Amino acid sequence: MCDATGLLREKCKCYDCQSRIAYDGGFWRDQALRQGPVSRTSWVDLRLNSLPPGVFGETQLDTRPFVITLNPNVVKSRAEVSLAHELVHVLSELYKLDLTHEQIHDVAPFIVSEIVPTINAFNNAT
Repeated sequence: MCDATGLLREKCKCYDCQSRIAYDGGFWRDQALRQGPVSRTSWVDLRLNSLPPGVFGETQLDTRPFVITLNPNVVKSRAEVSLAHELVHVLSELYKLDLTHEQIHDVAPFIVSEIVPTINAFNNAT
């Protein structure tokens, strides 16, 4: 049994910690108590709301700004991939890309693992 607690548990990758995070309500467990709008830009309105089991996120493409709803009851790594996945849906709609859902699933983990760290490194260097 791992003895990590609090924020250390969030960073720990062991099965016990990840299972506990999911059970406790996920990475955004504090946010889940105040569900609704989290962030808004001119083109995306990000919300945290409970979704059916197995649904990590959804995007309303027929509204402006687009509305992305994420399930707050998931671990951070799952939430990051879900957000990237939903943003690819938005980009696909904006730029009229002909992407299949399978292609969107394939590109989302790449965004999280390659593009986001590069942006963060650039921001930290400037």
